[in-house]
Amino acid sequence: MDRTINICLSTSDKYSELCTIVMMSVIVNAKENTAFHFFVIDNGVTEANKGQIKQLIRSKGADIDFLPLIDIEAEVGAEIDPGRWTLSTMQRLFICRQLSKDVHRILYLDCDMLVRRSLDDLYFMDLGEKYYCAGVLDCVGTQNRLNIGLGPRDSYINAGMLLIDVDKWRAADIETEFVVFLKSHLNRLQYFDQDIINGVFGNRIKIVHPKFNVVTTMFNYSRKELMIYRSASVFYTEQEYKEAIDNPVIVHFTLDTVSVRPWFENGEHMYRDEWLGIRKMPPWAEMPLWKDERSMVAKAKMFLFGCLPRPISVRLARYVNRHNTKRYKLNKGDRT
Repeated sequence: MDRTINICLSTSDKYSELCTIVMMSVIVNAKENTAFHFFVIDNGVTEANKGQIKQLIRSKGADIDFLPLIDIEAEVGAEIDPGRWTLSTMQRLFICRQLSKDVHRILYLDCDMLVRRSLDDLYFMDLGEKYYCAGVLDCVGTQNRLNIGLGPRDSYINAGMLLIDVDKWRAADIETEFVVFLKSHLNRLQYFDQDIINGVFGNRIKIVHPKFNVVTTMFNYSRKELMIYRSASVFYTEQEYKEAIDNPVIVHFTLDTVSVRPWFENGEHMYRDEWLGIRKMPPWAEMPLWKDERSMVAKAKMFLFGCLPRPISVRLARYVNRHNTKRYKLNKGDRT
């Protein structure tokens, strides 16, 4: 049996350091007989950095290829205002066309992650006939589900980790479904390409244990607090929640108001030391951590949330989350 794990990431030059740390964390924690082939969607990485990344990854016995960007607006046939997101997040929707025919399955990972254990159990799981991909539930409110045509208690995943059955996506021409869904739901999308994935696949997504994509809010809040914060009625059990926090396979350093991500000088996270342990390897060992360039408003918000009594700060976070909503639009002037 082929024990090669195909992994896709997408990065700009700025985040290429973080992308490489994800790949290194995969390799360091791999089982002995597992091979890796990384596919990195190139959003402007310099030739010098690409050469350095290739040399490092190949020196660890893994394969790596950089893939060109897909012109998303050309695919849609119109200009898109992505709001607080970027069009680069949509690259995962079109990844299958860039892969050779001998790639039948691929694991998509965001760059703000740390892999702590072997990915074999996740990657080689049985998807059966029904499922087109697999992911971890996201804690979102009912309205978000309704906006994209799901039922109030239907599954909704966080697409930062997405196990993709490439053969099924190709056979069903899923890319066309993505474009159709985008055009018909754009003014109702809150989480952009993640909404598209959930809206198109619905119950054709296999839900896996939360340990495979543990987001920052799960470390910062209890299960009860998080469900209040996100106005959610559906999520994992208390036991699954605790298991994920205690021994995550993949830590996802998502943004949250009350903490700073580990690559910043003032970063704080339960697994920051493990992330820094990977970063101590060349070529980053002597490089400074990032400066915290958040706005004064963001810093003040974090300070305020930390000072307030816990029940009040959770409900305030809920209010901010409800009102920090961005809808997207197609700009006039179709590109046809």
